[in-house]
Amino acid sequence: KKVLVNPVILSAMAGIAFSLAGLALPVTAQRTLAILSGMALPLALLVIGASLSPALIRTNLKYALTSGAIKLLVLPAAGLVFYYGAGLTPDRFLPGLILLASPTATITYVMASEMDGSVDLASAAISLNTLLSALTFLFWLGMLH
Repeated sequence: KKVLVNPVILSAMAGIAFSLAGLALPVTAQRTLAILSGMALPLALLVIGASLSPALIRTNLKYALTSGAIKLLVLPAAGLVFYYGAGLTPDRFLPGLILLASPTATITYVMASEMDGSVDLASAAISLNTLLSALTFLFWLGMLH
């Protein structure tokens, strides 16, 4: 029940329905939403960073590193195996690899809060994975050149 009434899920479903119906937003709404969407990620990282402390990261380090290893190393590696297995060239799969190697999404924090999950773990994982992704992006992009 919590999943079905979750505001993030409801918003996504409404957006899909709106798109499938072929409706278009008025230009004013499009511009307003473009401005808001440009501010969303920096503000989310700011809020998460403000709630973070070294003790919080230490408490959740094992699980945050495990999720980071899966998100930043295992998923891109699996993607590369799939891409090369499908006969794709790097210029064709690079956007997909970048998405697979991206850090944990900030929406994880909101979902953890809404679903009575561990917001402390979500906060630690997002922060740690965002920092580590600077190194893993270099690794994955370096492998292709």
